[in-house]
Amino acid sequence: MGSASSKIARLLVLAAAFSIPLGTKKFLHAYWGPPAEISSAFLYAADLLLIFAVCAFLFSGRRINTKGIFFYWGIIFLASLVSLAFSGDRWLSLYFLTELSLAALFGLLLASSLKGGLITLKALFSALFASALFQGAVGLFQFYKGRSLGIPFLGEAAPHEEMAKVVIAGSEYLRAYGTMPHANILAAFLGVGALSLFGIWLSRPHPQPFRDKLFFGAGFFALFMAIVATFSRSGWLALVAAFALAFAVLFVKRRAEFFTIVSPVVIAAAVVVISMNWAIAPRAHLSASEPSVDFRMRYNQMGITMLKKNPLGIGIGNTVPFAVSNDAYRAFGITKQADFQPIHNLYLLVAVELGIQGFLAFLALLGCVAFTVFKHAGSPTPEGSRTSVIVSTALLAYVLVFGLFDHFFWTLEAGRLMLFAVLGIVMGISSPRRSMDRTLASEAGN
Repeated sequence: MGSASSKIARLLVLAAAFSIPLGTKKFLHAYWGPPAEISSAFLYAADLLLIFAVCAFLFSGRRINTKGIFFYWGIIFLASLVSLAFSGDRWLSLYFLTELSLAALFGLLLASSLKGGLITLKALFSALFASALFQGAVGLFQFYKGRSLGIPFLGEAAPHEEMAKVVIAGSEYLRAYGTMPHANILAAFLGVGALSLFGIWLSRPHPQPFRDKLFFGAGFFALFMAIVATFSRSGWLALVAAFALAFAVLFVKRRAEFFTIVSPVVIAAAVVVISMNWAIAPRAHLSASEPSVDFRMRYNQMGITMLKKNPLGIGIGNTVPFAVSNDAYRAFGITKQADFQPIHNLYLLVAVELGIQGFLAFLALLGCVAFTVFKHAGSPTPEGSRTSVIVSTALLAYVLVFGLFDHFFWTLEAGRLMLFAVLGIVMGISSPRRSMDRTLASEAGN
């Protein structure tokens, strides 16, 4: 195995991770309605980069490790094929299945790269944090200026009438969305970036000098500010839950260092909450009469009805056209075309599109990953105290909680890549065969 080919493979794998939120794409075909990710086929730059990364990985003499996750993905793939028999648009389903398979391949690539030592956890977390920091800067510009930054070649959309906005104290603000289709997706990726930064910070020997605490605290502050600017309550809730879980595990495993480790995160969060309270407080209250809450409830009720009538699925990617053709939206009082959206619950959406058999396979996949995490988290020290275990627990909890409130982990390019990237990271770093913490600690001293 040549060192040059390994370096190229390493660079491409990290570039693929960095490119998760970049929406550069070429429109190919609209299956129904106007061109949009949930209704049309696109050629994504991220997919091309992924294919190049896989080819470089294989050319370097390495193999994709398919243990564990591949078996369950195979069942999901077969369930998707079964649902094709009931799909109203089989070409649309085949396209979505292809995109989902590429995202699964991305997860396998990351898991194999980590297990095989091609990339280190610190390098991957650094790529994700750097990408999130860039997205956060773009998002904060959009929020404060109320317009796009002007980088459509990276996938940034120009603000339009249907772009998510929020009204606070009589003033209208554009929700930060970065180069993604929606603010909620940006919030999800910023959370992944924040947890990645926490992983880097956690891996360093503690206590750290004040300047290092200040540096990392500034990173958390920047990402937390950007997350607030998305006004994504789902993102806020999921991130709080993820950090709370990480802190709980950390307190049990590394109690002596607990306060010095969490201080930059807590202080940065406190400063953001205090300085942005004018924006946070009005969004902190939930009411069933709010459109965002009301429509989510209607989508979920619609999904339950569709699942009862179609227990074997309606075809992957076919929720919206199926609901339109069967007047399901109007049956639940949803009449505007702009509100014809997928079910806003990842698990219910999978069940509706793939059927009960696909839903069970998807739960088995998540259960396999979760079991791997909890198995090592509960093991005696030092195995259970590894940085990788603590952060992987938080990352997994983050996407699982966020999935309760939105659909993009299944329907949109950045969301699919994000979901399987997290699953791949968890599978790659929860292996007992190598200690990622030793790698990280040695690098931290360089």
